[in-house]
Amino acid sequence: HCPYGWENVPAHRKPRPTKMSDYYSEAKATVPPVADVEDIAKCSTDVAPEAPATTESAPVAGEGRPVKKSRVYTRTGDKGKSSLYTGERRPKTDVVFETLGTVDELMSCIGVAKEYLRLQQQATPSCSEETNNTATMDSITTSQVNQIVSVEALEHIQQLLMDVATIVATPVGGEKVLNRERAREKLSMYNPDEWIKDLERQIDLADSYLPPITVFILPGGGLASAHLHVARSTCRRAERCMIWVQQEYGDDYDPLLTSACKFVNRLSDFLFVAARAVALHADIHRSTPNGGK
Repeated sequence: HCPYGWENVPAHRKPRPTKMSDYYSEAKATVPPVADVEDIAKCSTDVAPEAPATTESAPVAGEGRPVKKSRVYTRTGDKGKSSLYTGERRPKTDVVFETLGTVDELMSCIGVAKEYLRLQQQATPSCSEETNNTATMDSITTSQVNQIVSVEALEHIQQLLMDVATIVATPVGGEKVLNRERAREKLSMYNPDEWIKDLERQIDLADSYLPPITVFILPGGGLASAHLHVARSTCRRAERCMIWVQQEYGDDYDPLLTSACKFVNRLSDFLFVAARAVALHADIHRSTPNGGK
């Protein structure tokens, strides 16, 4: 035993810091002195003395400036409740927060797929470098796949999903809405019906390039395609959660929620055809003479 109460600490080592700031702060925290062999010999084996009080110094940023509290944490949700956009507070187990979490998860899945798509695009020839830029029924060109899905398109969809989350977090009915006019003004910025039309155009374009489906599709076809399938299945779950919100609180919501739900439904269809296009494109370039198959 250490004479200051820490068990299993060799005499030549300092006690392990007990706070995260002890690891990362530039300020050196005061730690108990290291005991020597004589101190250990004098220490009672039955009862260890209490550890002396330490003086904590405030963490210091660059050039001596004190570290301010981060806005990342607010502590307002530590008791299991959180706020909607309208200011209303509900338990974090509420279906609205389950839906918001699922939409957030969907955005993350699309983010992973986006980065794998970026890598796939960097590893394949550009349109001008392709020796044969004419697709057959079993192939698709770089130009065609870029028309269907691109890194920029996926990032735009992530931004639209942020808007979907705002719609879900903004019930305009009910007695607990603190700022109804502010909420309605916020919702007037969004037009999910136009988002749906854009997705349907992309799906129609993809179908014109892709071969007909004759079998069930197993998710895969490369990392980008596989993660688009993960996003697709997560999107289906997000849609189910939004329908659940409609069933629980439908009267409290603007009709915009119904349109947003349709958009998420159509998004899962788009992610399906996008995954097919990306997988087919990857297979073409894996079968080139340089890469083999």
